[in-house]
Amino acid sequence: MKNPSPRPLTLPFVTTTRSERGTAGVARRLAAQLALGDVIGLVGDLGAGKTAFVRGLARALGVPSSVKITSPTFTVVNTIDGGRLRIHHFDLYRLGDEDELEAIGYRDFVGTDGVALFEWADRVPSAIPASGIWVVIEDSGVGNQRRISITAGRPRAGAS
Repeated sequence: MKNPSPRPLTLPFVTTTRSERGTAGVARRLAAQLALGDVIGLVGDLGAGKTAFVRGLARALGVPSSVKITSPTFTVVNTIDGGRLRIHHFDLYRLGDEDELEAIGYRDFVGTDGVALFEWADRVPSAIPASGIWVVIEDSGVGNQRRISITAGRPRAGAS
């Protein structure tokens, strides 16, 4: 028996998860709604769960578990194939501004043949179009508990 389709998210969406699996479950619900050209900005401190969210989203899109999903901290962008949509996974942690992002040709990846995911999107928020989706993951400081807020368009002040 196939798993039922995840319930769609109504944005804005806020929830608390208590494990990496829970975070992946939220990503799975978002993945069910993604379409070609979507852009997602991920915001959260080190260890908050941004890459875990990307991993859950990739698996929900059908990327096989044999494909390792890691943050592209040093390469800045990884392209992940094998699922319903190609994923262009960016890590903006080491970038200082939009000029550096332009220098790597990020526009060649955004709105083209897949979805673009930007970890540390708050470092270069102009990379996320007004129609983008923002995912803010906050560590509650209690165990593995995370607060996840997902909004369409620019995040509200103080969300990061």
